[in-house]
Amino acid sequence: MPDMESKEYALTCCKFAPRCPYATDECRQNKPDEVAIEGGRSVYCFHPLKAAMDRQQELLSEKK
Repeated sequence: MPDMESKEYALTCCKFAPRCPYATDECRQNKPDEVAIEGGRSVYCFHPLKAAMDRQQELLSEKK
């Protein structure tokens, strides 16, 4: 396992918080629970809907 990944898994917070544009203090202090999202997938995130909505807007903008 790469060194960076080992450090991320040792965190007690969200491992993506240091590089996520949606990260809040909650993300930096707590580990998120698993959340089911569309398509039968799941994520560990406190803000999955915000991220998904922003991504959908990006994709729509690219199509114009």
